[in-house]
Amino acid sequence: MKSLLVNFVFLAIATISMAQDNCIAYDGSWRYSTFLQTNTIPADFDKNAFLQYVLANDPISPNDFNLLQLHITTVKKTVPSIIDSQSVTVIANADIQPILETLSNSINFLQCIDTKCQLEDGSYGYLAVLTLKDVSIDFNKQDFIEYVASVDVLSSAHILYLETHINEVTNIFATAQSNFLQRVVEVLADAEIYPLLDKMENALEHFHCIEEGTVLNTYTPMASGEVSIFPNPITKETAVYFPNIMQRVELELRDIQGKKLYDAIYSETHTLPLPAYALSEGIYFLKIRDLQTGHTQIVKLISAGQW
Repeated sequence: MKSLLVNFVFLAIATISMAQDNCIAYDGSWRYSTFLQTNTIPADFDKNAFLQYVLANDPISPNDFNLLQLHITTVKKTVPSIIDSQSVTVIANADIQPILETLSNSINFLQCIDTKCQLEDGSYGYLAVLTLKDVSIDFNKQDFIEYVASVDVLSSAHILYLETHINEVTNIFATAQSNFLQRVVEVLADAEIYPLLDKMENALEHFHCIEEGTVLNTYTPMASGEVSIFPNPITKETAVYFPNIMQRVELELRDIQGKKLYDAIYSETHTLPLPAYALSEGIYFLKIRDLQTGHTQIVKLISAGQW
């Protein structure tokens, strides 16, 4: 598989009418990625802090609050090193989607965390944020395996599995100015390695499937067909194309930290340009909302920053 940086800008246009069991992870847990309505999330944000935050911001019923207390097992800031990130990961032992989607004062939007990382060509792809401060431009498979083995407890069988099944590791944002992006590597494998990556709590600050980002059925799809975004990779000519003329539509763009970069409402349009400035290297979320029907789609973007 060609490198992410060369081959594409990832545009996962979620159909959004997904079954609830898409949130079930490989280990039987339910996993959700949320963007909270605050940018003051401490690095040690946990379950108790999340519950108190919800209680302070939403009129949640005692029964629903007790269910959250009972079923949530883990809450953590998704990328602790990003100070103003609004992204929080919630893990539960039962489906709490119906409750989470009512917390409109606490949660901006949420996604299932996909733990099935198989790509269309049969391979498996992941983006991982290393805890290693300085990641070399030529960081590769062997460097990756040596690093994770040095800081996490992995058996010889686990290491052999990684050596056998990882095909390639690439520092895809090596020239980015952001230290965070410099620590992002693409991992390609010929078998699922998500459970092993999940064990690497010391080596990886965060990781997800390249095609992760199934959006919960809080919303329903656009009435007729999918929204298209091209050309791809993203350029200054990239636009949003609707299957029908939209009477009133809202575009909201956020970066991986959850910071809102752009928010505008348009009327009677069939085609819209992306916000008129270059997106630097990184991961973005574009929320597209039909204001007449409330139908929404969320598009996940990765920009190579080549304008």
